[in-house]
Amino acid sequence: MINNWNFPLLVLCLSFNVLIRCLVGLNGYSGFNKPPMYGDYEAQRHWMELTINLPITEWYRNSTDNNLLYWGLDYPPLSAYHMSALGRLSNTINPSWTNLNNSRGHESLKHKLFMRYSSLISDCLIYIPAVLIYQLDLSSSNSIQHSNKIPTLFIHLLYPGLILIDHGHFQYNSISLGFFIISVSLCIKKRELLSSILFIFAICYKHIELYHSLPFFFYFLGLCLKEKFLVGLFKLFKFAATVLITFIIILFPFLFKLTDFLAVFSRLFPVNRGLFEDKVSNIWCVFDIFYKLRSIDRGVMFILSSCLTILICLPSCLDLLFRPTIRRFLLSSINCSLTFFLFSFQVHEKSILIPSCSILLLIQTSPFIVLWFLFISTFSMTPLLIKDGLIIPYLILNSVFLMISIYIGLLKFRILNYIFDIILCFSIFGSYILTLLLIFVQPPLRYPDLWSMLISVYSCAHFIVFLFYFYTFQFTFDSLSGMFVYNSLKSHGGGVLTKKHKISANKFE
Repeated sequence: MINNWNFPLLVLCLSFNVLIRCLVGLNGYSGFNKPPMYGDYEAQRHWMELTINLPITEWYRNSTDNNLLYWGLDYPPLSAYHMSALGRLSNTINPSWTNLNNSRGHESLKHKLFMRYSSLISDCLIYIPAVLIYQLDLSSSNSIQHSNKIPTLFIHLLYPGLILIDHGHFQYNSISLGFFIISVSLCIKKRELLSSILFIFAICYKHIELYHSLPFFFYFLGLCLKEKFLVGLFKLFKFAATVLITFIIILFPFLFKLTDFLAVFSRLFPVNRGLFEDKVSNIWCVFDIFYKLRSIDRGVMFILSSCLTILICLPSCLDLLFRPTIRRFLLSSINCSLTFFLFSFQVHEKSILIPSCSILLLIQTSPFIVLWFLFISTFSMTPLLIKDGLIIPYLILNSVFLMISIYIGLLKFRILNYIFDIILCFSIFGSYILTLLLIFVQPPLRYPDLWSMLISVYSCAHFIVFLFYFYTFQFTFDSLSGMFVYNSLKSHGGGVLTKKHKISANKFE
């Protein structure tokens, strides 16, 4: 496994990615010097304040000391436990950082360093090892040349969207995404029970990981249906018991009273917040331009969006149920998570990180479409990044990401594929034009959000095409012999499928 890697180059790859995260962290963050609500940075700090000063059963309840209108805790308990641990450490360093009701909006250089280090360490302890483990599992199939292992790992870790949100805007998405990637790696190793535990960790850290829940459910159920009746039934019982016990352990402090559990549930799924946030690049935000959806009853829109999301996910899930292979599981996780982003209720711009993480798992085998998606996904968050004062690191990092992908051979322009190359170039060119308009050109007074809305429409159109592509791919790749390996060889300069490559492709069946 790792013995086959160029170890000095691996260390250089990891060190460079850590350095990039540190450099992005030198910039501003969400809500910097913007009272009274500030932003996500203040939300994370406030949760540290709450979780070390209030009894655990009051974390999700409105009270005199916990005004839910001021960044009330709305992440699952595992995230709250993490905030509590960081809060205790923060309180040890400087009690004024977490002084109940007196530390709101606290901003200082030392505290910023503490917060940045907490995000960086979380990345280094969970996300980066998770990506490394996943890439090691794939490379063990020998379907990818040894010389191409480091470049794919490097680009996987260099995804600008996640770096800019976690180390610029400020969040801890890398933890839940890291748990998700480890759970996928465990599926590849046929250790499904342990995989289910890690996936529950992901959900209980950030419940937006429910975007991936349907593929996991139908994949595990499909594995049970493949067995003889009693064997499959016992396997299903083990899955159910494992999931239930994991949930009980994590939620244990909130299970003594029904009201405590309902308080958590109501904070995690606040229907009253609305259909979408800001200028998110999904169907509802685009449709809202022509007909104000927010004028429709929220309950009605919740039911409509939920039903539409499930309906679109269902074909992918049923295909996975009756043909449960790793390759279909990966594609279904892309299709379902992207469908949730485009059609579900209460979607944020940052939610695009969930399908992006799924698509990144195909970086070794389908680099062209993966890199294109990652570029657009980061571009779709441009209005948010500008609001946070991150436009310079965004432009630099997204451009560097693209240029390095071309330089190391993951993204090659070839005459035989000139149509796709032209489309890609126009796509990238259009994104830069819209970015420059947003930065330098004042929109008409009648349409103050014109450029932001155009970015949403432009990105949403791309995401719909990507969804169609991956959906089609899931149902047709059987007829495209060695498609995954072929895409990889084509992008890396190869052209002939050897017997070894065809056999190694079957690893994902």
